[in-house]
Amino acid sequence: MPSTSAPAPRTSRGVRLAAVVVAVAAMAALVTAVGEWVESRELAALSDATRQRLEVQALSLSNAVARFEYLPYTVALNPDLSHLIGHPGDAALAETVNRYLAQVNREAGSTALYLMDHEGQTLASSNWQTTESYVGLNFGFRPYFVEAASGGFGRFYGVGVTTGRPGYFMATPVRQDGRVIGAVAVKVSLDSLEASWDHAIDRVAVFDGEGVVFLSGEPAWRLRARSPLNQTQLNALRITRQYGRDDIETLPWETLRTLSPGVRLLRTGTPPDVNRPALAIERQMPTQGWTVTLLADPSGVTRATNQARVATALLCVVLGLAAWVWRLRRRRSAEQQAARLALEDAHAGLERMVTERTADLVQANRALQMEVSERGRAERELRAAQQELVQAAKLAVVGQMAAGVTHELNQPLSALDALAATTSAYLAQSSIDEASANLSRMRDLVARMGRITGQLRSFSRRSEGLVESVVLSDALSNACFLVDSALRQHGVSLDRSAVPSTLRVAFDPTRLEQVLVNLLRNAVDATRGRADPAIVVSAGREGDRVRLSVRDNGSGISPEAWQHLFDPFFTTKPSGEGLGLGLAISQSISRDCGAVLKALPVDEGALMQLDMAVWLEDARTA
Repeated sequence: MPSTSAPAPRTSRGVRLAAVVVAVAAMAALVTAVGEWVESRELAALSDATRQRLEVQALSLSNAVARFEYLPYTVALNPDLSHLIGHPGDAALAETVNRYLAQVNREAGSTALYLMDHEGQTLASSNWQTTESYVGLNFGFRPYFVEAASGGFGRFYGVGVTTGRPGYFMATPVRQDGRVIGAVAVKVSLDSLEASWDHAIDRVAVFDGEGVVFLSGEPAWRLRARSPLNQTQLNALRITRQYGRDDIETLPWETLRTLSPGVRLLRTGTPPDVNRPALAIERQMPTQGWTVTLLADPSGVTRATNQARVATALLCVVLGLAAWVWRLRRRRSAEQQAARLALEDAHAGLERMVTERTADLVQANRALQMEVSERGRAERELRAAQQELVQAAKLAVVGQMAAGVTHELNQPLSALDALAATTSAYLAQSSIDEASANLSRMRDLVARMGRITGQLRSFSRRSEGLVESVVLSDALSNACFLVDSALRQHGVSLDRSAVPSTLRVAFDPTRLEQVLVNLLRNAVDATRGRADPAIVVSAGREGDRVRLSVRDNGSGISPEAWQHLFDPFFTTKPSGEGLGLGLAISQSISRDCGAVLKALPVDEGALMQLDMAVWLEDARTA
């Protein structure tokens, strides 16, 4: 009779194959979902960080031009300018105005300052004695003059007609008896700001109202348009001679994906983004009509996404192997149980057969022939039973070996665990040797970045303004960490060995670090140009006060600067390198925390002293 259970193994194999396919599909879906989630989270974090840096860059750009807006207003109030417009042939008056403009331009730190009549003819200029003098030139075609001649405040960025160098122009009208008779214009160079972008984390591009890049740390992007310009726009550029050329090419930027308004992934088509994307975030500057765009490197997002996918895939593989081992152990346990049952059945069967054969022997006494026959048959059956018993014993041994087999399986599992790390490195760099070195370096870099951000976050968090006990040496160490790059960049040696580690002062810890950073950065800037720049920080206790001194061997403080040292917006640094608020803010912080910040006269360099109160518990134990 044919068996009806033959298709069962084939059906079982089909079920197992279907389960494997479903498991692989589920693993692929999980890897994809985790990768998308990690990518979305990392992109959001990168966007937030880049947007914060964008605000800083936009503020720096706005400050760089806004700090000169007062200048044309102030200069236009000089009555000599309106007199010269009314008497353009007065040579003596023209020389007086020229010298006045030159002096104001020099003290303000602007590039050029000049006076035009109502037709745009330049009557006086700060550069009247140079080969690039504006005197006699007509700028009536420039938009900033047109706006000023109409009674408004003109703004315009363009290439100088005479010098060929770009700059930001601002103009205000000169009035007499309520009517506009001319205009005063100032030109401001943004070269220093643009040069600072070469060393920034992100790349910067500033677009004008027509979508043309006029400021950027990337030379290949300058004077290129976001999209092709129409004929009207080209004619306007030709009339105003804004950039000294009218063949404006289009940027080879390709938008890959728009993440949110003003945030997108794109490929610039220029190194280093020819074959990889960049994260671009835009910010509008309505006053100037500009758009500032920051391009951040999203390689960290890609790396984190790939690592998450690999880790998820490896986790799924490990779980799959664990399930397979569990199933194998379960099957071995079932086989061991079956072997034990078979042995018990064999033993019971043996006992049953012995009993039966004993009864047969008693009955066989009646006839010798029957007894011999029965004995022979019993012996044959006994041998068969013994063979079954041997087979059952073999199965029992196989069951006992299951634990050893399981132990042996742990070794390839450990090897798979080690290979997982190697596979991750291979997927990242496609080279085992270089990947190992790169991973080592990546760990070091990750550890160091974790330390700057933890420190900058602690430094930049909003302070509650509470005076508490602060270990002075710890606050100084944090401040030195924040200015370490500047010290190394300019080769400045810093000696702070004379600051005891036991001094505690009454101060807000975050604000104390801010004051120390300002003092150290000023000292670093003051030592520029020295062959052996050095800064010495010392501190000591005098009664219930602690006096900390920061001394440098720089150029020192001039008598003119001494009277205005703590005045807001007063600075001796070159244009674009400081707003003159560091010492003013530091003095205000010190005053709020019961401390005194002052400068002391020394023979060489500069000496700043911060007088603070000892923490009360220290004062009581003194």
